[in-house]
Amino acid sequence: MVYKFNAEVPAMKIYDRTIFLLQDAGIKLSHNEYLAIRNQEGLFDESNKFYFYSGQKETKFRTHLPLLIHQAIQTAQEIEYQTWSSGNSVIPSTKPANASKADKSLRKAKAIKEENNPNFSKNTKSIIDSFFTDDTPAK
Repeated sequence: MVYKFNAEVPAMKIYDRTIFLLQDAGIKLSHNEYLAIRNQEGLFDESNKFYFYSGQKETKFRTHLPLLIHQAIQTAQEIEYQTWSSGNSVIPSTKPANASKADKSLRKAKAIKEENNPNFSKNTKSIIDSFFTDDTPAK
């Protein structure tokens, strides 16, 4: 066992504890922020099917933020696993002899510069910004 459970702290799923701690600290969440945290495990949590398999406009996500958070977590876990399984403590900054796809993608992403691709700044940033747009109608 890598860690020991603290029996003094009531058991909660990670997303429930996150929301609880934010609420306890007085931090208010928007509807989209709540759903992004709540659905971070994607379909690995059966209770998320309601959101991910929705066929109705009213119950679909109103922003890409939950999908972005889920994908970011999955990507981070994959990179962490690849780093761990290769025996490296950090992702190498130089090209190793047998670079994984994740390592190659990271190096390629670091090499992208606005001056090399004039459309990068305008188009990509607007797409990324759209993930954080709160499309919830005002009351």
